[in-house]
Amino acid sequence: FFDITSGTKRNVIRLKDISDESVFGPNNYEFKLIDEDGNDVNSNFIEFCEFKDLTGGFYTLVIRDEAQFDEKSIVIPILYFPTFITPNGDGYNDTWEVKGIDLSDYNLQLTKLYIFDRYGKLIQELSPNMQGWDGTYKGNPMPANDYWFKALLQDGRVIYDHFSLV
Repeated sequence: FFDITSGTKRNVIRLKDISDESVFGPNNYEFKLIDEDGNDVNSNFIEFCEFKDLTGGFYTLVIRDEAQFDEKSIVIPILYFPTFITPNGDGYNDTWEVKGIDLSDYNLQLTKLYIFDRYGKLIQELSPNMQGWDGTYKGNPMPANDYWFKALLQDGRVIYDHFSLV
């Protein structure tokens, strides 16, 4: 009952059809989205369920009827592939890691991730239990440049895109 655009630079959560009473019932509903750090994406409940430009991670969508008698929460994963990595040891963006991947739920399990240099040479192959890419090849720092990735998901999707090592 939700359209979720995920794994892009413009992630969206949108309710397909609020008039479908088989999903929620005959009442009017309000929505609030909370990120994985507990921060409200929208400060108050809103009547229209559409949240745009979301970064990756796990979001909690809170749905309540306008009379505030009933409230439900569901967790929605949003895939996010970072657009850059800065492996300079400052603790920020030191590794390139996919967000919004859960190893047990949502059918968004990452099965393999391949990172290539701009010439197509395989630099790193990551499996789901690995931390991410630290910007090195065989222990040596890679130069600042664009790198490409191929992500294989359990549901059969293949995502190709690129990011920068700065």
